[in-house]
Amino acid sequence: MFTIRGEQIKVFEQHAKKRFEIETVLHIAEFSPRQFEILGEETIRQIIGSGLERAEGYGFTNRGPARFYVELMFMLGSDFDTDPQYPWAAELLRGHVQTGQMNRADQLYQKTMQYIEAVAGQNLEFERDALNRVVGPVALPFSGKDAGDIPPFFKKIYPQKCEFLGDAVLEEIVRLGVSVAGAYSRSSKASLLFTGLIFIFGHGCLTDQQFPWIANTLAAGAPGEEDKKIERLYSKTRSYLDNALIELERRM
Repeated sequence: MFTIRGEQIKVFEQHAKKRFEIETVLHIAEFSPRQFEILGEETIRQIIGSGLERAEGYGFTNRGPARFYVELMFMLGSDFDTDPQYPWAAELLRGHVQTGQMNRADQLYQKTMQYIEAVAGQNLEFERDALNRVVGPVALPFSGKDAGDIPPFFKKIYPQKCEFLGDAVLEEIVRLGVSVAGAYSRSSKASLLFTGLIFIFGHGCLTDQQFPWIANTLAAGAPGEEDKKIERLYSKTRSYLDNALIELERRM
């Protein structure tokens, strides 16, 4: 009787996983072409490899659920599974294993679609309007003096997302932003900038491979040049959002 030894099974599984990673790279090239163009295939491959490992940790081992997990990383940030902005994602990912991965993945998909419709709009009109209020012709200036002024400012910029998140989550995001900013500057501009980065790109954005310009900007320069780093990061963030708005309007 023909049998497959343990090491042969392992080699086969590794081969299948490698092939699936390659297929997922091609899928992301279609799913998020702009991101693929900016980051390059090698970085995308690394993000996907990390994502598939994390998906497996949540019991997502089938092709559909595993690939959807990777898609969510590109939609919500690589650390969406622990982001306070998405408590519903963490709850479903950590759901009871007896629920089954296909059922949990379907629930996660349904909740994601609800989130996108409520926050971005059916035709992404809410997201476009928010970007216009940040970098567009109707951009709103921030005149606040401390962290307490950030939540009401964000509610003016992006009311739909703030309403969906709720005050408690929004305040947690501000707390995280101010805490991170404190390592570089205690200015209100720095607090606003870092809170905005977390609000837009996720709470892991400072180390997320999808946004290398953030980490590179903060690492660049000599010690004692924190104010200059903040200005460079602010400038790069505006450029990134400018391009995002252009791309969004093209898609719409």
